[in-house]
Amino acid sequence: MEINKFLLGVNYWPAKKAMYWWKNFDTKEVEDDFKFIRELGLDLVRIFLVWEDFQPYPDYVSQSALRKLAQVCDIAAENQLRLIITFFTGHMSGVNWIPEWALDKHTTIPKGIRYYPTITNLQINSYQIKDMYSDDFMLKA
Repeated sequence: MEINKFLLGVNYWPAKKAMYWWKNFDTKEVEDDFKFIRELGLDLVRIFLVWEDFQPYPDYVSQSALRKLAQVCDIAAENQLRLIITFFTGHMSGVNWIPEWALDKHTTIPKGIRYYPTITNLQINSYQIKDMYSDDFMLKA
């Protein structure tokens, strides 16, 4: 790739699976999509790592999810596409995507308060999200 080339890219998740693509990963789908992206003349693909899929427990990173990510990186390279990997996507498309362990199950959002819905394990819930910047548990995770 040319050093001074203006890169043009796209935010990506598969059309049929959206943000659930890591849970229902399909290599062929990604191969087909990335080939099409390349054929469109794009250079760059931004992907989103859904937090609960990559860190399902506070002290554990999913090796299976990392293998899927490695496959995506290989597919991108095969298609001469650069990747921007968004780590720990917590908010996307008007929804908070938070692992269950990051919720404060002792505190719910009061009724009548407007908030972005939080989805955990494919379920909408009304628990508060632990403070990622001051909660000791969250900082250790």
